[in-house]
Amino acid sequence: MGAGGLLVATGLALIRWSPPRAGLTFQFVYAGGILFGLTLLLPRLVQWAARALRPLMDWTAGSEGALAIDAMIQSPRRSSATVGALMVGLMFVFSTGAYIQSYRRVIDRWMNEVLNSDLFVATSTLMRSPTYHFSEELGRQIANIPGVKRVENIRFTSVPYRGDTPALVAIEMDGFLARAQDAIDGADGRSLKERLPRGEAVLISRNFSTRWGLGVGDHVRLDTPSGPIERPILGILDDYRSEKGTIFMERALYKKYWGDSAVDFIDVNLVPGADAGKVKQEIQRFTSNTTHAFVYTNAEFKRWVAGLVDQFFMLNYMQLVIAILVAMLGIINTLLISVSERRREMGILRAIGGLRSQIRKLVLLEAVAISLVGVLMGALAAVFNTQFLTHAVSIALAGYHIPFYFPWPLVLLSLPFVVAASLLAGWWPARRAVRMQVVEAIGYE
Repeated sequence: MGAGGLLVATGLALIRWSPPRAGLTFQFVYAGGILFGLTLLLPRLVQWAARALRPLMDWTAGSEGALAIDAMIQSPRRSSATVGALMVGLMFVFSTGAYIQSYRRVIDRWMNEVLNSDLFVATSTLMRSPTYHFSEELGRQIANIPGVKRVENIRFTSVPYRGDTPALVAIEMDGFLARAQDAIDGADGRSLKERLPRGEAVLISRNFSTRWGLGVGDHVRLDTPSGPIERPILGILDDYRSEKGTIFMERALYKKYWGDSAVDFIDVNLVPGADAGKVKQEIQRFTSNTTHAFVYTNAEFKRWVAGLVDQFFMLNYMQLVIAILVAMLGIINTLLISVSERRREMGILRAIGGLRSQIRKLVLLEAVAISLVGVLMGALAAVFNTQFLTHAVSIALAGYHIPFYFPWPLVLLSLPFVVAASLLAGWWPARRAVRMQVVEAIGYE
């Protein structure tokens, strides 16, 4: 108990306070230590959970439920093997789901704060093409459409920086600040509006700040085709388009030093009351024969991003199926051992008047109890693993911390499937239990 508790506590502390430069490979040791600590704690945790479930099983299932729970309490090591297998499988299911949901909440907030234009015009269905770009003339044409208030031409590319290639977003800062200034941490609004549009400073993403240890007031030096350029950092904001970080600068500054007037995205902002659907149709009409353009309303763009996340989330359901199959094999094995070890006990129950249906119910209820405890232990392990994913993994891979969110609805949703699978797995051991001969079961040498 002491060793297991120490491993779990140490792993959580290292996840919380270990610096990103420790490296993801080394940080996986933290998660391994937590899992090993839980394994050491598991027999006692199973015993405690079974005792907590005993009143409920007694109340809902009568004496058979109480006897089923007592079997777990009396042999926690036997039960913990199956509970452990179920715990590990469900841990990955729940923690992966938690990470995806946490990431989705972050993306939703980011889109509401930064990607909040009314319409988006992109060069491909994937939003950006590495070879095809718009001209600035298209932005001027869109700006003349009735109902359009402002157009922002955006260049999204990569630049060399300290041996790496972070993203660079060249955007017309006047329009960007008008709709996203509240998302920027750092200088006051007056400084932002005065210096950024003149190209006197830049913004950086939070993961760029974490990766390179830079903050407001520090300088960023970039090598350009026209020579080196150095600008102070005036603010920091969240951006998730590049895991290597992003630098934001005034588009005119980028054109001056890189000699590049290409456009990858056009953000379109409408006057209040304008119909986004009609403006979208007008853009599609005059670009259909001349320009390869894809137009999304704000709602369509958000649904597209959410669909990408949901596609990845589907993999989580496949993990759930695999975890349940593994659990079924473990439950069958555990119950067969339980029936064998309790053969004399079940024979005595039959000899004093116990019915075959009661013996069957006893074995099946033990399967249910194992599944309930397994889900509980899986949720506990997933909480720890989610902390590892949202803190250590996200910072090491992408440079930013994802706020912790745990999907308890997913746990509740998986519970009936796990219980149903445990009942199916318990059918064969229960069938063997009711077929035993009473005289042979209670006989002894």
